[in-house]
Amino acid sequence: MLGRGSRCVRQVLGGKTADAFRRVRELEAVVQAQAQELLDHEKSEVRLLARQKLYAALSQTNLAIFRIRDEQELYQRICAIASEFGEQVLVWIALEDVPGQDLRVAAFSGTPREYLEGITIRVDPDSPFGQGPTGRAMLEDRPAVSNAFLTDPASLPWRAKAGRFGIEAVASFPIRRGGRVIGALSVHADRAGFFDPENRALLEEITDGLSFALDALDRETALQRLNEELEERIRRRTAMLEAANAELDAFSYSVSHDLRAPLRSIDGFSQALLEDCGDGLGAESRHLLQRIRAGSQRMGQLINDLLKLSRVNRGDLAPRTLDLSAMARELLEELGRDDPGRSPAVVIEPGLTAWGDPGLVRSALANLLGNAWKYSAKVPAARIEVAGEAWPDGQPGISVRDNGAGFDMAQADKLFTAFQRLHSASEFEGTGIGLAIVQRIIHRHGGRITATGAVGEGARFTFTLPGPGIIQN
Repeated sequence: MLGRGSRCVRQVLGGKTADAFRRVRELEAVVQAQAQELLDHEKSEVRLLARQKLYAALSQTNLAIFRIRDEQELYQRICAIASEFGEQVLVWIALEDVPGQDLRVAAFSGTPREYLEGITIRVDPDSPFGQGPTGRAMLEDRPAVSNAFLTDPASLPWRAKAGRFGIEAVASFPIRRGGRVIGALSVHADRAGFFDPENRALLEEITDGLSFALDALDRETALQRLNEELEERIRRRTAMLEAANAELDAFSYSVSHDLRAPLRSIDGFSQALLEDCGDGLGAESRHLLQRIRAGSQRMGQLINDLLKLSRVNRGDLAPRTLDLSAMARELLEELGRDDPGRSPAVVIEPGLTAWGDPGLVRSALANLLGNAWKYSAKVPAARIEVAGEAWPDGQPGISVRDNGAGFDMAQADKLFTAFQRLHSASEFEGTGIGLAIVQRIIHRHGGRITATGAVGEGARFTFTLPGPGIIQN
């Protein structure tokens, strides 16, 4: 097919530089149109993934309501679920022990915990400490949202503190017990306008589930009704997840078939122009053609990475016990064979095992170790470590650490977002998709992952895989 294209190109150009310029501009316009189409597809997938996260949070809430019989443990688990599956920076539960007194923090989850230290909130319409979303939600017995918290006149008592911790939107949802409002679930986000109607509706459903569970704790007799309602909720959530997965399948098909073929044509005809008419073109024309080829090839790589990302959520898991220490050694040996000029110091703790799908867990570990290898390339005495590391709550985990380029913790929220890169392509190659794949794999196993680092001092990624659990010798 490329040979026929070459003959056509020769006939059209006829050795005329003006026609060659016209063809170059046409190809450049096609590339721009395809880039916009890819961006639109990416935005659609981001919306679908956000919806999937919220549905998964509801499923986790239902399980917590069904299994947890301790009130304090239930509060803490609900906060953790809302924090882990969304983009919220802080989630906390406020309770009113005595009417008229300040609300107390019953449970919380999130990064800026210091925000809650010394905070004053009351259920009092005449007090400035009762004008915020939490006080209004409890006073009016309905959700209260401030999507522009830093400019909301009602937020004045907390505005300076919220600004220091990057809180720009707050939503609160009343918690009821025995038909009476006893507190509120308050959710804080670092993006103004975060709480759209769908987010608010799903967060309200989480809070309603908590209220129902509190009533159930007060009545043994409500267990059967609780089970029936949970079963119905699970059926609804399953149907929603299946619909979201179907949309993702359609997205993958569209990317694979609608974008790849035009990109191959752009690359092929650009190559034909360079081969057949390169001698007759000026330096600028050749440069433009080379840029078109490089751009189309990069778009092709982005499409491949998008498809890898979407495939993580498809197919059934086949979990079994995995030897993570052996897996890490194999992956680092492969990296060494591909890059024989490097020999970083490698330390792998023996006896690390976990329960997970072999292919997906290997892909996650390969991306983490690949990043450690890449970002430590410019360090004279590079070092990569794989070791067991307990989380603050005591749950065992695995950490992958390097002493390479590191990153600014102020930008840590971008690490697991697709195509968000903290280093330029001229510094380190890549498309910015690897960590998004890692996070999706860990979340699909019901686990969690976090990252810490500092510029010039390396990075550490710690994850856990529930199930039988991670075992450390």
